[in-house]
Amino acid sequence: MFAVAAGFVLAAGAGGVAVANGLPFSDSDPSGGMCARTLSAEADLSQPVGEFDPANPAKACADSWQQMWPDTPKPAGFVACHHPGATAGGSVIYPAAKDADPATACASIGSKPITGTAA
Repeated sequence: MFAVAAGFVLAAGAGGVAVANGLPFSDSDPSGGMCARTLSAEADLSQPVGEFDPANPAKACADSWQQMWPDTPKPAGFVACHHPGATAGGSVIYPAAKDADPATACASIGSKPITGTAA
């Protein structure tokens, strides 16, 4: 019984480390991930049809774009930013220019880029 309890505590602690390290778009990120329709702090948000790949989260938004917003052309590129809302938190993929600098694009909406992702 002690081993089971210790294993549970260790697993919970490992999950806490993963969240603290900011691993977005994965099971260890309780905020999940969303796709934004525009590069705006007030953008419409939607969940993609597919799952986010932590290494390439933009793929889920690009692949689901026409299903989420059929009346909006799919953007040339994407950036991964923390949602700029003070209480919203979360990981969001925003549309951007093809080779947009994530730091500049995220800063334009009062946010910071999510590092370690190819968006």
